[in-house]
Amino acid sequence: MGLGGRIFCFFVDALTKSAGQFCKIALHYQQKIRAHDGTVPKQLLISIRLSIIPTSNHHASKGILMKAIVFRQHGDLSQVAYADVPKPEIGPDEVLLQVKAAAYNRLDLWVLEGWYGLKLHLPHVMGSDGAGVIAEVGKNVTRFAVGDHVAVNPTVSCGQCAYCVSGRDHMCDRFAIIGEHLDGFAAEFTAVPAKNLLKMPDGVKFEDAAAASLVFVTAWHSLITRGQLRPGESILIVGAGGGVNTAAIQIAKLAGAGPIYVVGSSEEKLALARALGADVAINRHEENWGKAVFKA
Repeated sequence: MGLGGRIFCFFVDALTKSAGQFCKIALHYQQKIRAHDGTVPKQLLISIRLSIIPTSNHHASKGILMKAIVFRQHGDLSQVAYADVPKPEIGPDEVLLQVKAAAYNRLDLWVLEGWYGLKLHLPHVMGSDGAGVIAEVGKNVTRFAVGDHVAVNPTVSCGQCAYCVSGRDHMCDRFAIIGEHLDGFAAEFTAVPAKNLLKMPDGVKFEDAAAASLVFVTAWHSLITRGQLRPGESILIVGAGGGVNTAAIQIAKLAGAGPIYVVGSSEEKLALARALGADVAINRHEENWGKAVFKA
């Protein structure tokens, strides 16, 4: 059939990390982190039933400690420790979240390694994805109550600048990501802005909600907010196994886009892509994927 109408090309390397609107369909899908050989690194198979925290941004409860997975200096996994850190106190517009599941993202390894210009409050609590139960609410919080099961949009902005009020909060000068710039989810509790929460539908597992958040926020912003993907439009997704790519396949399918073309590096990844909604799956090691798309 070939590609008809507007071709929507989705390259994960060209993505802008974004806030956007938190995609509700993210709650129904699970992200897995895989090494280059396709296996899940043992160091990351912690399936942490712990929690969230930006302690560097909040006052700590005096004398009250909690457990967290932290690093005290940048480096490799040998720098990661299970340690006691102060339990955070919440502000009037925040909730205290007891994290029930935290997922690890490739971003967490990059933050652990560090880069020029990244300045963190150490020790730094890891984890950019999490979900849990509200343990306490601030005095201004009205949309949520103690006991609510919630997923979290891990992107944080001021909410007041020109970018934020125009819906471009990812361009805010104070934009931050929990787990990257702020302490993350791998702790027992964390203080989270109430505006970053989404109530979980009945039957959704904490693990699925935690694993989906950051990659679905990114993919939703790129395809829907910025790309304006519409029903019936073709989309090409280069990469079949990554978190953002698998999120993009599902969002495109639920948006009514199609055909959905996906390029991958193995039959295992392409089988996953088909299961998630890809219409045409192309193995880049077996054929020229550029030509294959137009022949499909």
